[in-house]
Amino acid sequence: MKRLPALHVLFFAVYPVLFAYSRNAGEADLAQVALPFVTVVCGAAVLWVPALLVFRERTNASVALSLFLLWFFLYGHFAAVLRGAGLYMRPRYLLVVWTLPVLAAAAVIRWRRRPLPRLTSFLNAVSACLVALCLGSLALFGLTRRSAGRTADAEVASDPAHGVPAERPDIYYIILDRYAREDVLLGQYGYDNSEFLRYLGDKGFHVATAASANYPITPLSLASSLNMQHLVELAQRLGEDATDMLPLYTLCEDFAVWRFLQQRGYRYVHFGSGYSLTAHNPHANLNINLFALPDFWGILYHQTVLQPVLFNLKLYDHRHTKWRREVYEFDHLEAMCPGDQPLFVFAHFLTTHPPYVFRSDGSYVSEAAEAELPGKQRYAEQVEYANRRLRGFIDHAIASARVPPIIVLQADEGPYPLDFRSDRDDFDWRTATAAQFRQKFGILNACYAPRLPPGALYPAITPVNTFRVIFRHYFGAGLEPLPDTIYAFVDRLHMYKLHDVTDKARPAAPALPSPAGEEPRTP
Repeated sequence: MKRLPALHVLFFAVYPVLFAYSRNAGEADLAQVALPFVTVVCGAAVLWVPALLVFRERTNASVALSLFLLWFFLYGHFAAVLRGAGLYMRPRYLLVVWTLPVLAAAAVIRWRRRPLPRLTSFLNAVSACLVALCLGSLALFGLTRRSAGRTADAEVASDPAHGVPAERPDIYYIILDRYAREDVLLGQYGYDNSEFLRYLGDKGFHVATAASANYPITPLSLASSLNMQHLVELAQRLGEDATDMLPLYTLCEDFAVWRFLQQRGYRYVHFGSGYSLTAHNPHANLNINLFALPDFWGILYHQTVLQPVLFNLKLYDHRHTKWRREVYEFDHLEAMCPGDQPLFVFAHFLTTHPPYVFRSDGSYVSEAAEAELPGKQRYAEQVEYANRRLRGFIDHAIASARVPPIIVLQADEGPYPLDFRSDRDDFDWRTATAAQFRQKFGILNACYAPRLPPGALYPAITPVNTFRVIFRHYFGAGLEPLPDTIYAFVDRLHMYKLHDVTDKARPAAPALPSPAGEEPRTP
């Protein structure tokens, strides 16, 4: 037993990486995981030497090293359990509570000095089971993953020699994540947004007063609007039980709207968010974003003790980084100047998406200060700040343009109903009430496009038709409007199990004039 190899050190080192990958395999590929995997193995090997020097005995040093790895990587899970139980504790105090038992256990191991072969056998068995469970989950996911193919509309891939107007306007597609429709803001948050909407109307925007998102989460919503297609066919190909989100990531990276504009000589400027889906686009001519941890590294970082340590040392705070990123991108968006080549600008802002880091005047809100604010006030202040920055951008974009630009302000989804609390991932949307559907799907949707004829835009237009209407009237594209259908899924584990909730989610069902101005059509 004294010669039993302490494999648990290796297993506990790789387990956090494998666990994170198994939970996020649908959003990450193997290439993203390789470097963190090698890093933790090499880190454990390096730490073995000081552990042996301190504890002097091989098995005891191995047990202590495994204890350190668990302490290092499981902090985030411990904090999440406390938050789920309604217990909030400042990071510095939570770190002390988490660390003291580990130090006590290490002191006992150091004082004992005698080998711990039985404990080594137990830790080997437990760690091997944990790794095996992760590998089994990944293997099952790999077996069930299906090829999604492309959903590009053949109508979009038209001859670039046609449909190129003499004056090509700059096009701004601004996504304001979870920015709610006016009636939702008033009813759910008690916030009157009419002043900003009047400003938009005075500037010449069409504000869709009955606007709804087509889908309840960002990946589905953007994959649909950026490709001007519903996702029913994609969902059928992947299967109702699929959890793979990489097809949606692909559709949001290489999308039909950009391919259409690229053929017509546009330059693509991408304003990235802190969310992996839109943080960076390799097809863009220019990416504008502050430093963000690579996707998978970020998942691991937020589970480790590095997060509270660097936060307390004021070396890295993800909340303050979000604040800096939003300010940075609004500043750069407002400073955009027209050039000789027409621009397509995509910008994804998380201002109205948790965590809420803004006061209405733009100052920073710490986590402790946010916890003291009423929930409705937190969200309302984000809306006020976003409105103020959008005014500056709109005034500059319209005043500086040689050709009147196209500006689309649109949310990809609305905020969750306040009574959802902690069950957002597990909530079964088949049980949602009409009020909950209207709260979640009601979005801001406003478009400045002066050359559109009357009736081209209508109160209940959904994002899937936004660029169909614009391309039809500005570029002569043969893109017929699609039904403004609204889809919900069953839950986050069945995102492709879509069902039509149009009648429940829409606040009203007015007659919708067709883009061509012929007979009115209904949803």
